[in-house]
Amino acid sequence: MADEYDDLRAKVDVTGADVAARRGADLLCKRGCTPCCHVQLQLTPVESDSVRLALAVLEGEARERVRARARALQEIAGRPPADAPCVMLEPDGACAIYADRPIACRMAGHALLYPPRRLRPEAVRAKARNGEITWCELNYTESHPKSEDVLQAGFVDSALAGVNTRARRPPARLRSLVSLALEGGGP
Repeated sequence: MADEYDDLRAKVDVTGADVAARRGADLLCKRGCTPCCHVQLQLTPVESDSVRLALAVLEGEARERVRARARALQEIAGRPPADAPCVMLEPDGACAIYADRPIACRMAGHALLYPPRRLRPEAVRAKARNGEITWCELNYTESHPKSEDVLQAGFVDSALAGVNTRARRPPARLRSLVSLALEGGGP
């Protein structure tokens, strides 16, 4: 199932790259832009497996920095605040596992279409006939996203659930990035 997950990540990346090619001047997302990285993600089993592998191949010093951040975040009442920096966020604004980052991170900042009433009301930036659209407030300041700029987040979420089901890994068993960093990934 890793191949199917890799294919899904690649499709999200291609779609994001197409949008960036068209709207690059209106997208501020780049290394060091981290507002979307102040979140505590919960990952599906297939995504957790990918992060474990990414942590296992991290250079020892980088892996230890991630673990140290995870320990520090866990010490905050046993559970980090929802808006605490991601455990994978390096001091220079880079992601420690960028090539293997979760799908949510790959879509962050883009205009995302969700089915009606899936977003918090304050997150809705535009309405479409088939749902609601959100995007990072730092992006699309020149003009709102056009229909071809919008990623179908609801479809991606469903596809990811399907990958987990076919891998016989129920998506309801979510893991935090902090817990994955604490469990190891390497010697």
